[in-house]
Amino acid sequence: MSIRWKIALLCVLLSVLPILFLSKHTVREFDRFTRRVHEERMISFASVVVDEYLRQMAAGGPDDEFADRLRIYESRFDTRLQIVSADGAIEADSGTPSSVGGNALSDREIQRALAGQYGARSALTPDRQLMYYYVALPVRNDDGDIVAAVRAIAHTRDITRAIFRIAANFRKTTLFALGVAALTAILLSLTITRRLRLLTHSANSFARGDSRMPPMRHGGDEVGELGRAFETLAREISRNNERQGGLLASTTHELKTPLTSIKGAVQLLRDEGAMNDPAARNKFLSHIEISADRLLRMVEQLAALSKLKAEELRGRKERIRYGRFARETVERLFPSAPVRISFTLPEDDPIVPIIPARIEQVLANLIENALRYTPADGMIAVTVRPAAGGVETVVQDSGRGIEPSDLPNVFKQFFTTVPKDRRRDHGSGLGLAIAQSIVQNHGGHIGVQSRPGEGATFVFFLPA
Repeated sequence: MSIRWKIALLCVLLSVLPILFLSKHTVREFDRFTRRVHEERMISFASVVVDEYLRQMAAGGPDDEFADRLRIYESRFDTRLQIVSADGAIEADSGTPSSVGGNALSDREIQRALAGQYGARSALTPDRQLMYYYVALPVRNDDGDIVAAVRAIAHTRDITRAIFRIAANFRKTTLFALGVAALTAILLSLTITRRLRLLTHSANSFARGDSRMPPMRHGGDEVGELGRAFETLAREISRNNERQGGLLASTTHELKTPLTSIKGAVQLLRDEGAMNDPAARNKFLSHIEISADRLLRMVEQLAALSKLKAEELRGRKERIRYGRFARETVERLFPSAPVRISFTLPEDDPIVPIIPARIEQVLANLIENALRYTPADGMIAVTVRPAAGGVETVVQDSGRGIEPSDLPNVFKQFFTTVPKDRRRDHGSGLGLAIAQSIVQNHGGHIGVQSRPGEGATFVFFLPA
């Protein structure tokens, strides 16, 4: 069952079920109340006749006018009244004079009344159209002896009609509520599910490769939030696909260079003259080794970069004294650097939450990059300094610097300022991209400043 029909069914049930419950409960309570009131009225009428009968007994017994008064009471009370003697014989009847002389001792209410108790019963007519109530009261003389019983008989036609009218009105109300609920449910379900169907269509289209998202009116409800979340997800997936596509294209292009160099050197080594010439052989083997090392480093760094983007630094950060950590890391990784590395640390060493292995990788990549472009008589200065909300690390070298046109590209994957056809290994162009990913995943940022001939200064910030 679709959400549309579920919503429609829920609206109908929520509208109709309370009305049905209320109608049944109201009719039942009304019937109970009216029948109780009706019975109490019959008891009151019977009590009036009991008093009248006792007065007649005190005056010497019922006379002919007593029957006339019973008929008057019947017309006034709309209730049939009978006098039943102690042996069960009907002495007087306001409704059917022919019943006088009959015996009512078999009736349950008469038996109870003649036993000194209140008696009552109800019974349907043979055609089951009317319900009759029978109420009987004992008649006691001055000595307390039961001398007769007074019975009141009345049907419940008016009550039944009132109940039927109430039930009919409730049925009309239920039908009206059902119509309103159905209309409301249809409108509500169409309003909600229309956007869901559009969202489903967009999701299916996106899954089939159509990255163009049709415009959607989201609204401020949960469906709107879902639509906005899906659009955000779709944009992120599209950007990631573009980045992955760009990375694949760049990787394919970058891998061609060392592979082509290796293949060319192997082909030349197959030449008999090259194999027999030690100098030429060593030259080509050196080319193969440099290209293989570069290829291996590129693969390792690509794996590291992919892992960084996938795991989003799922390690537990440690709060450490950052200045001492930076110095010990550089001294441990570069114990015999070809150039001098100096350190400037703050007096109050800040405590920074980091993943040590990752920040160690950042420092290693920046120092390796600086060593690659710094001459033997140059130097590298590492400075740790407090900054607003965190700490900055500065790696400054005295190399040849970076051209202004290259500055926007230094953190791009595979970018290097050294031509790739040089035989010397100048890196894969992934180290700075990896450093940027790590710093950004720590909530920080990294930048570079440089002028040609004046070295380069890399600065990265980590929040405290």
